[in-house]
Amino acid sequence: MRGLRRGRPAAGALVRFFTGGGGQDVSRAEEGARLLWDWTQEGMAVPGWFWEETPSSQN
Repeated sequence: MRGLRRGRPAAGALVRFFTGGGGQDVSRAEEGARLLWDWTQEGMAVPGWFWEETPSSQN
């Protein structure tokens, strides 16, 4: 996967993806989805949120 490096903000990799034409290249859709997911998880981590694969049992 291009552009993704540990320890660097996910937003930078996502911006590089789009400025490099990734948003116009269907063959790079999976790469873009992964970068967007990394950016989303990073943003969720700031306030202490995390992704749960299944809903918790709390009501």
